[in-house]
Amino acid sequence: MSLSISGGGSNSAAFAWGALEEPNRRYVDPSGQSVLQEVDYITTASGGGIEPSASLPLVTAP
Repeated sequence: MSLSISGGGSNSAAFAWGALEEPNRRYVDPSGQSVLQEVDYITTASGGGIEPSASLPLVTAP
C-alpha cells in the first residue's frame, strides 16, 4: 500500500495527523494490527511529512 500526503505547512501537518490517527485506531485486523502496518511507501511534501516521519516508524514496527 502507498500513502501520499501533500504539503502546506502546519495545516498539512495537522491534516496528516488526523488522516493517520483515525485509520490507526479504527481499522485493526483480528490479530490487533493496524491497517497502517500495510503501508510500504510514503510520499510527502513540506509539512505533510512531519507527522508520518514521526509516527509511522512506531506504528509499523514489527
